[in-house]
Amino acid sequence: MRKDVTVQEMQEHFAERLEDVRRGVTLRVIDGDQTVAEIWPPAFESNTPEDMIWRRARGRFCDFIPPPPIEADVDVVALIREDRDAR
Repeated sequence: MRKDVTVQEMQEHFAERLEDVRRGVTLRVIDGDQTVAEIWPPAFESNTPEDMIWRRARGRFCDFIPPPPIEADVDVVALIREDRDAR
């Protein structure tokens, strides 16, 4: 989203305009009919650890095909119930 503001409005309502930027609005500061500056939010900052592989999802979730079930020699449900009963 982009919003045009005059230099005078920017001076008078600086804190409010910065709050707009924090919410994701790009400001275009105009003096007369000339653009003086553009202020936009910083790029996406991730809190992801450096060693974690991360990539943006592609496609739609409804198109996801899960892998086949794992063939196990033990009854997984029985193991879970045994573990819960032991607590």
